[in-house]
Amino acid sequence: MSGIARAGSLESAAQEEGICLQEGSKERDQWSQNIKKKFNWLPHFSSGRMVYSRSCDQSRLQDWEVDEDEVVSLEGRTLNVFRWRKQFYPVASERKFGVLYPVQYLQQRLSFEFRNSRYCLVLNKNKRFESLSWEQCLQSVETRWLFDLPPDPGEDGLIGLAGIDSNQDGVRDDIERFIERTLTDSEQEKKAARQLAEVSQKKLENAYDREKIIELDDESGSAVLCLLHIMGRDATAFRHKMKAKIYNTSERIEAWNKMNSHLSGLPYTLPEDFASQCDFAVNGSTE
Repeated sequence: MSGIARAGSLESAAQEEGICLQEGSKERDQWSQNIKKKFNWLPHFSSGRMVYSRSCDQSRLQDWEVDEDEVVSLEGRTLNVFRWRKQFYPVASERKFGVLYPVQYLQQRLSFEFRNSRYCLVLNKNKRFESLSWEQCLQSVETRWLFDLPPDPGEDGLIGLAGIDSNQDGVRDDIERFIERTLTDSEQEKKAARQLAEVSQKKLENAYDREKIIELDDESGSAVLCLLHIMGRDATAFRHKMKAKIYNTSERIEAWNKMNSHLSGLPYTLPEDFASQCDFAVNGSTE
């Protein structure tokens, strides 16, 4: 691989329940074995694996190394597509052949070129692979493959104030998934949302510590103003949606009410420059 590669899962944005791209295993990959027998004239099957869509389960077979040029399984096989009966199918192969078309991860899509035109590989509603023209791909957020999302915590994520933060990045897993699935176009918006989510998590975990909540108030205010600067008129609606996700149990709502009682009557000075409240470099900022 060239450049700096990152390893993680690739999850389809078209499926709510969490469906990931998975390389077939040598031992259990019966479909690949049947394909080999039926199409043994296709040389890439002798050293390759078919690629499937499967429920995201943090399996090693669902981890891929991604850079600007290629997508590679942790076993070192490159993600490609092959064409059969006017359809494209994904395969992970150790070798390169003329009948294989390499896949790139571009703009959160699995992209490939065929006869000088660009396409993307997507999952339809039946969880089957199909291809679309690049123009069609960019018109729909459901054609995205979301990289390295934490798993959906499910019912376990509703336990306690802290919830589950499996990757220890300061943002609860369900909130991180909400941000990535909701904010589709702007990395700046995602960064602003994460800034607010991180301080909201700190406040939630310290809801009954008055001094800590007061200490976090400036950080919280900065995160809100950053979101306003980045998202403009859309910030309020998004903030309400995210707040409903964060305080999504009776225990967390009670903690939120307690936090507000700690801050009642405290003065707050509004800064002139909202961009300066972001904890990341803002596009167009002179700082």
